[in-house]
Amino acid sequence: MDDSIDSPAFRDVPRRTLIAGAAWTIPAIALASAAPAHAASGTLTLSFDKPSYSGTLCSPISGASVTASIDNVPDAGRTITATLSSGYAFANGTTTYSGVTASDGKLALPDIKIVSGGNSGTLSAASGTTTSSASVSSPAGSTTQSAHYRRALNGTFSSSGSADWTVPTGTIVVGPWTTLSPAGELSNGATGVTSAHAEWDRDYGLPTTWIDGSGAHYRRYNTSDTSVGATDWAAVPGSTVVGPWTILSPGGALSQGGQTIATGVTSAHSEIDRDYGLSMTWIDGSGAHYRRYFNGSLDTATGTGDWTVPAGSIVVGPWTVLSPTGQLLGGGQSLLTGVTSAADEWDRDYALPLTWVDASGGHYRRYANGQLDTVGAGDWTTPTGSKVVGPWTVLTPGGDLTGGGASIATGVTSAHAEWGDDYWYSVTWVDGTC
Repeated sequence: MDDSIDSPAFRDVPRRTLIAGAAWTIPAIALASAAPAHAASGTLTLSFDKPSYSGTLCSPISGASVTASIDNVPDAGRTITATLSSGYAFANGTTTYSGVTASDGKLALPDIKIVSGGNSGTLSAASGTTTSSASVSSPAGSTTQSAHYRRALNGTFSSSGSADWTVPTGTIVVGPWTTLSPAGELSNGATGVTSAHAEWDRDYGLPTTWIDGSGAHYRRYNTSDTSVGATDWAAVPGSTVVGPWTILSPGGALSQGGQTIATGVTSAHSEIDRDYGLSMTWIDGSGAHYRRYFNGSLDTATGTGDWTVPAGSIVVGPWTVLSPTGQLLGGGQSLLTGVTSAADEWDRDYALPLTWVDASGGHYRRYANGQLDTVGAGDWTTPTGSKVVGPWTVLTPGGDLTGGGASIATGVTSAHAEWGDDYWYSVTWVDGTC
């Protein structure tokens, strides 16, 4: 098919950010001698890039890694299992993570989130009988923060529907009105939650998908119809919600309501469109892919797409991929370069509202009918390291939440914004001392 932005598929079809930590090396210490199966002899050593790590309830530990070497030579292809003590968890909510070392012998670990502040613990690594460990710590910090919801039309915020409530410190925003605490408390009342996502539908219902110890769950929240479409299904521990009904397992299996869509997936995003179709974009070993599902069945009439992308690319919205070098691709066509953060989502007219940050600042454009629509276009300055959290909306490293460059709130630790079906703009955020 024609995957250009001018093609009908792209024209009729189009959201969502991480902290990179610095690493330094310490002398490796051989804690045990164990020859790996693929080595004839030598002493295996595991070493963390730091002897200790520290984070807060609002700022996870990022950039941790462990390196395997045999007689000081990097050992590639070795399986290492990392384990966290109580009070800490990896980004997907589990306390263990297994992976294979790269050509430099290094295994990069996922972000480590602090479940309860004020604790000291241990990050350990093991391969066979060889082990290593590093310490992890976090300050006690505050006990509560504040969450807020506001909506605006044509750049003016309205008091209609606004809300403010108290949340445990370190709570993150996972959608409109919807927050998840470090202890796994979802604002819909669910507990033990490890991953969640919520978004508006065209009737301002709030479809919410989450994972807990019993599996995955979907509910639509409105005034009275929480049973509509309610579904529960099995989920592999450590799976992540990537959109309505849609989860990605640690092994790369992408599924919709329990139905496998693809395997070997490294990044994915799904979203409900205004006609209640479920659009899905994902990346696997063969490239990037777009499909639309309706009532659980593949809908090929409204456009499908497959295109190549650079290794390590991530999905940032329908049809849209960001490469490790900052190239933003739409359906395989290069849209922008030098991009550090980006997100898009459907609007009610099936246009592609796109917000991105590059060296010159923050930008907003809307692609419609295969061409750039200058209606609502905006450019503004923003500090280096700012992250896009929704249309027009950027969160700076210093906690300033802005909409098109205008200040919304300060001291913000988590935020999410999206369009409503009638072009209302809604934003939810958490602020306060961490």
